[in-house]
Amino acid sequence: MRYQATDSVALGNQLQQDEVEFASNRRRALRRLFRNRMSVLGLVIIFIYLFAAAFPGLLSPYDPIKQELENRLQPPSAKNLMGTDEFGRDVFARVLYGARLSIMVGLLAVASGGSIGFVIGMLAGYFGGTVDSVFMRAMDILLSLPGLILAIAIIAALGTGLTNVLIAIGIYNIPQFARMTRSTVLAVKDEDYVLAARTSGNNSWGVLVHHIFPNVWSAPLILATLRFSTAILIGAGLSFLGLGVNPPTPEWGAMLAASRGYLRVAPHLAFAYGLVLSVLVLGFNALGEGLRDVFDPRAVR
Repeated sequence: MRYQATDSVALGNQLQQDEVEFASNRRRALRRLFRNRMSVLGLVIIFIYLFAAAFPGLLSPYDPIKQELENRLQPPSAKNLMGTDEFGRDVFARVLYGARLSIMVGLLAVASGGSIGFVIGMLAGYFGGTVDSVFMRAMDILLSLPGLILAIAIIAALGTGLTNVLIAIGIYNIPQFARMTRSTVLAVKDEDYVLAARTSGNNSWGVLVHHIFPNVWSAPLILATLRFSTAILIGAGLSFLGLGVNPPTPEWGAMLAASRGYLRVAPHLAFAYGLVLSVLVLGFNALGEGLRDVFDPRAVR
């Protein structure tokens, strides 16, 4: 009994030391984040888009829905920075208001799907056995379908509209987060600080919340930044196919689809919509690459 008590005290001390070390590593990781060029580039791009989406009225005085047929298909000018579309609407204004919708789709879809997948991965990785088998076989079924095909199938079952687009993209994101979180939990659940937490009398939920979660959140965070761009692309793709947001609501995918008929007479339309979508995707990918470099356990500390 004395040996067991001494061993428990030693494990408790090791737990405290490991928690202090991980906290120190996180602080160093944040400092590296702002020294990493890729992450800074991504943050700058994302900040510009967030500002444009939050305050479109400050950047353009035009109504994105108001039609002026006498000014249709005008090239870029000082009056209309990105020209006008087939209905005479200011393209720059529609791009700004479209950013708000695209960012919202990406944020809500990744947040909902990522949260569900994260919880599934935590439970499957920690408890194992039947819980792991049931959850992972369900994730394998979802992963067996290509992302866009899965989203189209869900939209076909639920119908078009913004809410159903969010549901479709959210479901598509669940298995990626579940599998990554599970693998990360499997890598840390047998560490000394977790064993010490179990020995000291913590129940399974306490170990999950207080000792495993703080050490596995970085991998899903990196994945979230990368999946954000994918969610925006899928949302734009669904609207491009006519399965997303209905016109005249400004949405990049729908506007890009409409611009196909005017490539010869007004190529600035497709260029503008494609450019803003590509740059936003670049921003999130750059941030994700930067975060991966910062939080990679093989990085030099």
